[in-house]
Amino acid sequence: MAKRKHMPNNKHKGLFIYCHVCKKHFSWTRKTTLRNTKKVKEEPTCGETGKNYSTCKNFEKHRYKSRLHVPGSDGRKASKTHDATNYADAVIQAIDFEKEFKAELQGLGQPIEIRNRQYLFDIQLRYIDFLDNIDVPEHQKNTLSDQRKNEIVNCLKIFNEALTKHNINKKLLIINRIGDMHVGLFHDYLLIDKNYKGNTYNGKMSVLKTFVSWAIDRFNINMKNPFEKVRMIPVMTKRDTITKEEFKNLLKIIKPENGIEIQGKYKRNRYKLYLKDALETSFAYRR
Repeated sequence: MAKRKHMPNNKHKGLFIYCHVCKKHFSWTRKTTLRNTKKVKEEPTCGETGKNYSTCKNFEKHRYKSRLHVPGSDGRKASKTHDATNYADAVIQAIDFEKEFKAELQGLGQPIEIRNRQYLFDIQLRYIDFLDNIDVPEHQKNTLSDQRKNEIVNCLKIFNEALTKHNINKKLLIINRIGDMHVGLFHDYLLIDKNYKGNTYNGKMSVLKTFVSWAIDRFNINMKNPFEKVRMIPVMTKRDTITKEEFKNLLKIIKPENGIEIQGKYKRNRYKLYLKDALETSFAYRR
């Protein structure tokens, strides 16, 4: 069960709590101030209701988030959403992000690319919010059942498991770098590690294809969807049939006395003379 997140007054630089509902960044969650020599406890207010932070009913949609200034830019920020559920873990993830951010700056020399980065795990969190119709226009809201949403989330987790098996960090993988190699790893993981068959394999691949297509459209990402090239496994459809003996027994009960239907005070005979002949002709033709 999700717990309410907290932020100390002397927080780690660049770390905030972000609400995906009211779109507000919280740099603190509680503090004590002096008013007329009296100590008074204060809280920030919700950007949607104006009520105290501690009364927010959407706390499960709160995320720890880092925002860093991009050197040489006009106030642009590079941001990363963390999956930490407590402040201590959020600080550790924030420090890791800062190190990776600085390393990329030094390697590229051009910070302009960094402001457009979209990390896989961040996008997955946004996609889950989309499935929950958070900040989705009325005409785009879905009617997916909770069971279907859970299936989609579970599929995203399986993709992450496939990456982790090969030491690929979902939190540091930029989504436009996902290519055939990553799809191949997922392919092998489904067939070999999970031992999934046709329909299940096809369903998992379809979920990832839809997810990446959504990300490309939602964030205007310059990439082609590598899942478009996946060849689905052919599935044989089993046709339900009856035996010859069962068919003969069916013909025996098709007679006038069994075609009577009573509706209120009316009695009707639904028996048709041609019905038995039609079935026999059809059976003979199929043989």
